[in-house]
Amino acid sequence: MTMATPRALIVGMGIAGLATAMRLREIGWQPVIVERAPERREAGYFVGLFETGRATAQRMGVLDAIGNRTDRDGMTYNVDRSGTKRRPGMGYGRPARRPASHPAW
Repeated sequence: MTMATPRALIVGMGIAGLATAMRLREIGWQPVIVERAPERREAGYFVGLFETGRATAQRMGVLDAIGNRTDRDGMTYNVDRSGTKRRPGMGYGRPARRPASHPAW
């Protein structure tokens, strides 16, 4: 008697869903992904990759495919609905090694 390939239901094709699907496939599972959005969006959410995130993306083989959208000055901006830059946000040109606001650090 042969064993059926184990299957896993993954809800959402965001970063976590896709990463989970990739890993499950690597270990012999068949991921089944369901996504509410009817098509891929033109733009996504901001993702800051610090040391751990970069290392993970490299291990997954996707680091080179991730676009760098950092402004030349390394600064982000708060933008209103009309697209007007209101004030500088948190800069990411030279991020700290870990978030300074976390109480455990």
